[in-house]
Amino acid sequence: MKKILIIVGLFFFLIFMGLGSFAYTLYLQTNKDFNNLLNGEKFSKPTKIYAQNGQCIAIIGPQNRQIVTFNQIDLNMKKAILAAEDSRFYQHGPVKF
Repeated sequence: MKKILIIVGLFFFLIFMGLGSFAYTLYLQTNKDFNNLLNGEKFSKPTKIYAQNGQCIAIIGPQNRQIVTFNQIDLNMKKAILAAEDSRFYQHGPVKF
């Protein structure tokens, strides 16, 4: 009987460790992707063509994006996005886990 309890306990311990490892790996991957998104690494950037003197003479590519920080976004743009997404945001605040 004692041997069976040890085997069952070991089995559940291994399952717990496996699920914990999976959850931790998933968290790390999600966090990495989120940080890459914030840094702008996931966005395609246009190709810049420079003249011999270093002056940019053309920008080509599928999208002409310029990565900016959150503080560089105009306050009216932040308010417009917030109004379109959730007009009651300031009444209930962000989602908390």
